[in-house]
This record gives sequence, structure tokens and C-alpha cells, in this order.
Amino acid sequence: MSTGRYELSLRVFHPREEPGVLTSIFERRPQTAWARGTARLGPDGGRLPGEHDTTYWTAHVGSGEIRDLAGALGGLATDLAGRRADIERLVDGGGRVECLVGWFEDGNSAVELPHELLHELGDIGVDLALDVYGA
Repeated sequence: MSTGRYELSLRVFHPREEPGVLTSIFERRPQTAWARGTARLGPDGGRLPGEHDTTYWTAHVGSGEIRDLAGALGGLATDLAGRRADIERLVDGGGRVECLVGWFEDGNSAVELPHELLHELGDIGVDLALDVYGA
């Protein structure tokens, strides 16, 4: 039995859209967001060279045990299906919308993501990204 856990985030990368518009579309407060053309800042808040070349927006949408990941993704897919027109507009405008799964595990683990779920996410234009953190 897997003892791992996940953190699930929604992320948007876009060449022009403003973060406030993305907040309105997804009805979630972002953890991190910046607009294209704004100053780049380091972790300490100090200015870095250059400006952001794309808008970035991310919001935490859930966490739990890895064995429950498929259910969480299914719930998010259902929620995002109601925003299909907005997601299509973002993607058609050169953007990318993705579910980022942070997968935290001390040993071996596995989870099944049914093809119907993957098709549902893909059909509404949402990519799936896995970021695995092991021992």
C-alpha cells in the first residue's frame, strides 16, 4: 500500500493574459502570479535582471494521499469542464493550462490514472504534469 501524498495545483502560462483575468476565470486566489513585462524578483524580493516574458499564474487546488489522486483529478476535471470555453480561448491564444501533481513518496508507489480521466483532461485542453519527490 502506498503511503505517499500529493499536492495538486492549477497552473497557467500565457503570452499576454493578465493574472487578474485568470483569477476571475478559475475563481481561485493564486499562490503565485505575475504578468508579462513585469520585473523579475528573486526569493528574497530583490530585483533580478530582465522582465518576465510570459504571464504565470498558479493556485493550490488540493492535497491528500496518493491513492486518492485519480478522484481528486476527476473532481478538478469536472470543475474545469465548466470553464472549457475560457480554457480553449487561453490555449488558442498561445497559453497552456496544466494540473501539476507534486508527488511525495519515501519508497516505491503506484497509482492508476484511468484513460477516461486523461481523455477528459485532454479534451478540455488541460495538460498533466507530474513532479515526483522521492527519498
